Amino acid sequence: FDFDLSEKTKLEFGGQFQTSDSIQVPGWNRVTQDLIDNGTYITGAPIDFNNGADPTQLQPQESGFITPNAFTGINNSFSNLGRFCVPTGDERNPTTGQPVVGEFNALHQYNGRYIECLGGPVNYPLSNAGTAQLDHETTFIDDIDFADTTAITLYADVTHEFDSGSVWKAELFYDYMDHTKFQSWGFTADYPDAAITEFRTSYNFNISNNSVSANTILGFNYRSEDLELKHAFFDETFDFRDLTVGPTPNDRIAPAVDNPLENAVIGVDEQGRNFLESGTVLRNFNLHEISVNNNAGIFALSDIKIDKFNLLLGARYDYFDVESENIARTLLDNRFDSVTDFQGKQTATEDAFSFNTSISYNFENGLTPYITYAESTSLSTNQLGGLIPSTIPSGAFIQDSTLAEIGVKFEGLDGRLYTALTYYDQEKSEQSGQTQALTEVFGDGIELEVRAVVNDAISIVATATHSETTEIGDQIFTVINGADFAEQNGLKPEDVYGGRIAGDRATFVGEGAELERGGLPDTIFSIYGTHLLSFEDSDLTTSLGVTWVDETATDVFESVTLPSYMVWTGSVRFEADRFTTLLQINNLTNEKYYTSADLFDSVVVKPSEGRTASLTFTYAFGN
Repeated sequence: FDFDLSEKTKLEFGGQFQTSDSIQVPGWNRVTQDLIDNGTYITGAPIDFNNGADPTQLQPQESGFITPNAFTGINNSFSNLGRFCVPTGDERNPTTGQPVVGEFNALHQYNGRYIECLGGPVNYPLSNAGTAQLDHETTFIDDIDFADTTAITLYADVTHEFDSGSVWKAELFYDYMDHTKFQSWGFTADYPDAAITEFRTSYNFNISNNSVSANTILGFNYRSEDLELKHAFFDETFDFRDLTVGPTPNDRIAPAVDNPLENAVIGVDEQGRNFLESGTVLRNFNLHEISVNNNAGIFALSDIKIDKFNLLLGARYDYFDVESENIARTLLDNRFDSVTDFQGKQTATEDAFSFNTSISYNFENGLTPYITYAESTSLSTNQLGGLIPSTIPSGAFIQDSTLAEIGVKFEGLDGRLYTALTYYDQEKSEQSGQTQALTEVFGDGIELEVRAVVNDAISIVATATHSETTEIGDQIFTVINGADFAEQNGLKPEDVYGGRIAGDRATFVGEGAELERGGLPDTIFSIYGTHLLSFEDSDLTTSLGVTWVDETATDVFESVTLPSYMVWTGSVRFEADRFTTLLQINNLTNEKYYTSADLFDSVVVKPSEGRTASLTFTYAFGN
């Protein structure tokens, strides 16, 4: 709703309610190059761990071995579904030159590095192994999977324009979400009653004389976040499900519950350790982070013109008052944070400063070269946006980023042609929202954009990018490609697909390795055309575009290559008076292609969505 309270003052307020019932689909498992190139999928059933205690799914006492000998950090349970691997160290046999087998007595190698795996050698064979052709409509999906969300957004803005032309604005924003999610590969999430409130006020004014003009915004904001995150992920395993068969009680991981020890009796042994005395333990949440963030900031942005020079200056100061705690408990009722240096509620107050500066020069022929440099700070958060307890004492919850950019823009033909060519170089630190590992990211690239108005009816937009992004993340939790591991150890994929092989990234590539980030194509081109046909009281707009994406590797280990692809998109929009209808069609030619997963990119890949259409109707009320 928009109201003119007076000639100078406007009030705008609104709200939105959303509810959705959906699922999260990882795509395909058991990924090999043959699967990508030819659709050939390796079939077979995993080892049967379901002992009948729950005939529909695997409970913790089936997917793992619960014991106080399994330390708290691994949920007091040795997994039956996978191996966690570590480097062997430098000790060598003087005769063979091979690494000496250590305490885990399970020697393997990966990328020329010898590794040991907790619990024994990697040996998870499939029974009745074979092959089948897999189509794009078959994915890792289960009828009991769900992702249910309720969201409410409210806002109110007041704007006042003074006689001088300056503008004052006050904005109030509230966002609420309740979200629960479960996937039977072993992930449960619960984000109850997440709430964010923000107030922002700003003052926009112009100063000018004969040679200098400046458009400036000054402002203040206050933001409050109250967030609770619950995750269960310890037995996440992908390759053990045969997609040609679908979910079975032996490959479906039970969802987590709030009271996993309700039907269990926990005793204390002679060493003072908790143990399972009797009963059944249900799936627990491995993360339960409760965090509060109060953030106040002041900001300024000024666009200054001096003759043909243009100077853009921006700055922001933030003050953070934060607290966070992980109250999750293991399968034997031990707090997860009891074995860390960050026990109990963590609190801190920190400040941060960000700035950006850009200078450009406008030539009379329409060319505008420019150079930009910026340093910024942002919060390191979990997947909900809350604070991670372990990052608070050191101030690591504030991440730094630097960006340098140089480019040239051109505008000509009476505004009908615009082009921009840019080179950028960026460095930043980030903390994974789920694995919570610190990662250093380095990126540079070239970007080209062209916008052209051919005539009053036809316009064209084209873009091209070439970029390279690398990262260093020794502690990133990594599940490696089973087929790649098998090949390097003289095994077949079906020898290991019944489980997972995991470890910190440094285990598989060494410490400090800078690797190209997986799933990011180096080169992308796109071109889109729009045609406008105007009638007396209405407009008909049609558009057609195509995007070409270069081949890329699925992961940092380059275990599988995803081929290049081309996707066409079209739309038709009809607008008449207060009524608008929009028809959009994606992947017009039903192109079959693949993209890398956001997480577990070594073991799952996303087959392309087929041709899809959406239809939107809009009606506007008022004067």
